[in-house]
Amino acid sequence: MSDIVAIDGTFRKREGLTGPEFIREVKKRYGCLVLADIATYDEAKACEEAGADCVSTTLNGYTPDTMQYHDGPNYEVLKECVNGLSIPVFAEGRYNTPSEAGEAMKLGAYAVISGTAITRPRVITQWFVEEINKVTNKK
Repeated sequence: MSDIVAIDGTFRKREGLTGPEFIREVKKRYGCLVLADIATYDEAKACEEAGADCVSTTLNGYTPDTMQYHDGPNYEVLKECVNGLSIPVFAEGRYNTPSEAGEAMKLGAYAVISGTAITRPRVITQWFVEEINKVTNKK
């Protein structure tokens, strides 16, 4: 049994329901704790209103409307969520360094979730190779 369920909280429709609509149904049927993975502040607010217990900025940078933020953490959406919601906000999505995690905490994140930076050494190695090649003008 799970203590908390993470649900895509974006406005993208899945089986006829947006994330907030699905969260509302899950809360009504099961009453479990729900973490909503969002991409925008508007989605976060809608998820809170639908009954989400917390939100995570997980999908910012991965949806069509937010791809421009894919190069690093989006501190702006984090700030909007922290300042505009009354539920905990997790910073997630490209938090790859301790300083990025520290900045998120300074901005009021409840916690920071780091994935790739600790679970995918091949990707981390590629980051180093790309930066070194950029600096040394290699391709």
